[in-house]
Amino acid sequence: MTTDNFQQSYSLTEIAKQLGRPRTTVQEWRNQFKKYLPTVQGTKGRTTRYEASALKLFQIIARLKEANEPVSIIEQTLKKKNNAPHTDNEGTNAALPAVQPQVYEGLKQLAVALDEQRQINKTIMKELQELRQQHTTYHLELMELLDRQNNVEENIRTRDFRLLETMRDMQDKKQKEKQRGGIFSLVFNR
Repeated sequence: MTTDNFQQSYSLTEIAKQLGRPRTTVQEWRNQFKKYLPTVQGTKGRTTRYEASALKLFQIIARLKEANEPVSIIEQTLKKKNNAPHTDNEGTNAALPAVQPQVYEGLKQLAVALDEQRQINKTIMKELQELRQQHTTYHLELMELLDRQNNVEENIRTRDFRLLETMRDMQDKKQKEKQRGGIFSLVFNR
């Protein structure tokens, strides 16, 4: 590692200060997007230093995270900015296998389908809530109508009972008058 490379490089702490973010947040981003971040050759572990271009990539990540973009969109953006993934410090190639772009496209389509399904679910939940409100309203109206019907039936029963009572009283009076009238007629007709 040359002195020039070291002077034009940044530690995670320095990048965090530049971005105005906690080191732990930047460290989490580094772990998520490690294969897209160029490091200075010969540095690794806690002493890993990042090239100046990595600072720009961290700034892009920060903006996209602020916009609540999903990881897939951030990775897509980093791929565009950084044509090929970098080799990590252990010497293993982090290049994408030929199948990975197909998997990525499949996952992207799945994400779109899931977003569409979420929208459909929101619509269904909204309609369900409206139906529940209607059901509650109709139930209350039905209960009110049943109360009214019970009151009407009770009034009819009370009226019928009074009517029957009145009819019995009238029959009793008529019967008594007949009996009384019958005694008078016997007494006076003789």
